[in-house]
Amino acid sequence: MKFRDVHEDGSVSGGPMYYIEKGLGGGWKWMAMIFAACAAISSFGGGCMNQSNTLANQVENQFGIPTVWTALIFATLVAVVIIGGIKRIGAVTAILAPGMATLYVAGALLILAMNATAIPGGLALIVNQAFNPEPLVGGAVGSFMMTCLWGIRRGLFSNEAGQGSAPIAHATAKTDEPVREGLVASLEPFIDTLVICTMTGLVIVMTGVYKEKAEQDLSLGQVEAVMAATAPDERIVDLRDARSAGSVEVVGGRATDASFLVFHSAVEDAVVTGSDGSPWSGTLDVAADGSVSVASGDAPTVVGRALLTAAPLTALGFATGLPGDWGDLIVTIGVILFAVSTGISWSYYGDRAVEYLFGAGAIKIYRWVFIFFFFLGGILPLSAVWTFGDVALGLMSFPNLIALIFLSGGVAKMTRDYFAKDHKRYD
Repeated sequence: MKFRDVHEDGSVSGGPMYYIEKGLGGGWKWMAMIFAACAAISSFGGGCMNQSNTLANQVENQFGIPTVWTALIFATLVAVVIIGGIKRIGAVTAILAPGMATLYVAGALLILAMNATAIPGGLALIVNQAFNPEPLVGGAVGSFMMTCLWGIRRGLFSNEAGQGSAPIAHATAKTDEPVREGLVASLEPFIDTLVICTMTGLVIVMTGVYKEKAEQDLSLGQVEAVMAATAPDERIVDLRDARSAGSVEVVGGRATDASFLVFHSAVEDAVVTGSDGSPWSGTLDVAADGSVSVASGDAPTVVGRALLTAAPLTALGFATGLPGDWGDLIVTIGVILFAVSTGISWSYYGDRAVEYLFGAGAIKIYRWVFIFFFFLGGILPLSAVWTFGDVALGLMSFPNLIALIFLSGGVAKMTRDYFAKDHKRYD
């Protein structure tokens, strides 16, 4: 049974929506349609807005270019590629992906080689902090469950295992042996997460940048507030003891009896500023979960020293670990190449899902909507973009995982038959 469709123009449509319908039977077409709808929605999240958000923030951090201009420029570049169709998509990603991987891995390996004796200690620290996290300065005691939660969220975002996106790409492979293609696909989570992410984690830990704070302009969506004044050298033993709903009075940019946190660590020398950069005065509303908002008017910005996260943290690790002043450029270039290539790839996943639901005529409309979301992701707050991406990713994974469970017996049989045939070939 063929779990994909080959069209007259040579393009291929495949993936979970096809193996759900054809593998489980026509009675499951409704779940295939749910998956396709979730895949289309998810393509606007992790594969689009998350990428452009990371790209725009890193370019602003590196070169000082406003995010709106970066979002506009790279949304235009993505448009030029994906409007050109599948052949152009394949040609561009075939260049970007290897270049990105080679540059990034080479830089990370050089840092690890220069600090080879510190690798065992770095690995031990990572494992120890996962099971017994210490409170950060001015922050809160972490927990193993919190570590697991973030590990699952970012691990799944990194390798997409079980999400159902990779099968859409692998369905285009020219092979008569689906098991062999599956074995190739199984290498991706290993390389992405166990190799690349471990290298990145070691670079961050071994260079010590995970403890450093830098001056940042933070939107209200990036911070949370606790109803307790916290000096930089004080610790909140349990964040839940200090967090409560209420309001915070800000006078001349300074919050009264409250502290701002980023990832459970206090923002040092925090000043609340208005859109013109001057100290802001007014009332901030704080929800029970620590989220901050303003009742009316333009939302102010919190300026202060805070822990770095995401690409800026990795860039600082490379800049610190490599000689000279060029280390962070490796991360910036890698982020640009990764964001563009991932966005282009996900546009293909999304248009296959849209084609399944509405036919080939809807693909052009979808691609223009995708380009708009790529631009939108670059200018929206980080927290909003990543929350949407995580939710969309989970929605897409659910129907695919159900199908994988029901089809696991058939996959096991095909795998046994493949290896039996393969062994006989060399007897």
